[in-house]
Amino acid sequence: MTIIVDTGVLIAAADTDDTDHDRCAAVLRDHHGELHVPAPVIPDADGYGYGYGWALLSEARVPARVAVGRMLLAGNSQAIAVVRVVAVDDDGQVHFAVLPGPVNKNQHLLDHASA
Repeated sequence: MTIIVDTGVLIAAADTDDTDHDRCAAVLRDHHGELHVPAPVIPDADGYGYGYGWALLSEARVPARVAVGRMLLAGNSQAIAVVRVVAVDDDGQVHFAVLPGPVNKNQHLLDHASA
């Protein structure tokens, strides 16, 4: 089953102070089907001050693959997504944009390895 995820769910799941945090985080963590994020949600979430996602270069499986413009598979135990690397700071912080839609929709864009 596919779940369509809107801005409110993503913001609540990311914001531990949100009253719906536990419920939204559980939905994203426990759903075993596809999660679909409509294209308008990404810029909408940006309006809440979250901007691009970020991670640490030191946590990448293959740090040498992380470069500006690359499409990579990224995520954690709660979710995975195809992302476009936007910037890599001198201190090792990696900024990325999550591509909308499920991984299988964007899989053809991957640089053939996960970071």
